[in-house]
Amino acid sequence: MPRDYGRDRFLLMNAIAESVAETSAEVLWTEYREDGADVEAIASRTKMVLTDAVKRHKQQKLRQARAEYETHASSTWKRVFSLPLSILKQRELLAAVFTMKPELRGLVTAAARDFQALTDNDVELMLKQLQELGALDNMPREDNRR
Repeated sequence: MPRDYGRDRFLLMNAIAESVAETSAEVLWTEYREDGADVEAIASRTKMVLTDAVKRHKQQKLRQARAEYETHASSTWKRVFSLPLSILKQRELLAAVFTMKPELRGLVTAAARDFQALTDNDVELMLKQLQELGALDNMPREDNRR
């Protein structure tokens, strides 16, 4: 069976770490100085490495959220908006959405619940927003382009 050098390296590093952990700080500093090491530079570099590690760890959720946002944003822009051209068909589609998905009614203000009170621009904007949210993805497709 071939020798596992990775495991050997791990065991060696672990033994060194235990030895250092068991040695007092005064003894370590004395040994470093005797070897001609710049202990202040070592301390500064160690502090910087630890600070960077803590910062990276704290920003992990931020990086993950950013990646998820970018994935969502790119998929949103890839969607094709095939909304009806006529405002009458747009109003019918909006009414159909709220009939088939009543849970979305809460997204519409009380003033806009009478779809006739919505301006043409409001209807189109609302449909585009519903499309971006994926609410129109499973709607039956008709020839709504008229």
